[in-house]
Amino acid sequence: MGFTTDYLITSGPPGLPPFGTPMKDLMSTQIERGVFAPLPLVVDLTVQYLRQRDLEGVSFTNSSLMHDTPDEEAKIVMERAEFLVAALERDRHEGILLVWGCQQPQVVATVLCLFLHALPAPVVPSSVHATFVEKIRKCKEGDDTIKFRVEAVLMHLDSVQHQILMVLIKLLAQWSPENCAAAIKRISPVLLGGWSKDCDDLTAQQHLLHLLVLYNDELQWGVVN
Repeated sequence: MGFTTDYLITSGPPGLPPFGTPMKDLMSTQIERGVFAPLPLVVDLTVQYLRQRDLEGVSFTNSSLMHDTPDEEAKIVMERAEFLVAALERDRHEGILLVWGCQQPQVVATVLCLFLHALPAPVVPSSVHATFVEKIRKCKEGDDTIKFRVEAVLMHLDSVQHQILMVLIKLLAQWSPENCAAAIKRISPVLLGGWSKDCDDLTAQQHLLHLLVLYNDELQWGVVN
């Protein structure tokens, strides 16, 4: 199969917690059902898949998936993603095999987006992101405090939030700037709390995810609360 992971899956009741389960309940239910991991299995599974199966980062480039009236191709992608979601919630072993056997990175990327969108609270809390945007707008390009503002966000995340953000940024950092930007545009509204239409006008130098990619190698990712 070629799928390797750092988490341990043991016997237990089948299926993963439903998408939309609060993070604290989700992680405890994962453990109860025999999945031991520092972050949600769905995130780990989809990111590992994309890291190995989408080296160019094209999985987020279909902009029609973001529209209220998607084209026919986008509808098919969504249907297949929802099938994988149902499989994961029904039987984690079968679901993992189906995800890893998927031949369309766009479908797996959509599973990841569906998971993030379903979370009752965003990975980066609204208050944290709103404060970041307020402060970063006052910084000029090259300002020494920009990296400090980015690090401050990480300090306000709990362990699971930190781990999710870390694996996503590590994934984005391996792609070309163009494909990375397409992915950032798609996941920002579901990943960052406090996202608004005004945030669409942020420059790369003001955008949290762009800056996290930029400073990726310099950040203390291993330090979590």
